[in-house]
Amino acid sequence: MNNHIEKIKAHLKGINNLEQGLKLFNEDEEEYISLLAKIQEQFYFISDEAMEGFKELTLQIRNTGQKRIQRGIDQLPHAIEESVSEEIKDMKRAGELFD
Repeated sequence: MNNHIEKIKAHLKGINNLEQGLKLFNEDEEEYISLLAKIQEQFYFISDEAMEGFKELTLQIRNTGQKRIQRGIDQLPHAIEESVSEEIKDMKRAGELFD
């Protein structure tokens, strides 16, 4: 994820530099329009990097959730055994009270 953050920062720096270049030209000059197109391209790259970061995080969240679910499933037989054992003990105790 840090890689995506660094790339986005680099694109933001590029946008800042290009914006400084806009000050050198009038809006009716070709160079001005060219710089605007380059700024737009940098925003495109940022959105692409953000989407890649989003996909990586989604995968990481999914994998983490699956591991957590699997741990719960693995612990389920032990929890059931423990619960049933307690119920049996309680039944035996209740039965002893009536003897």
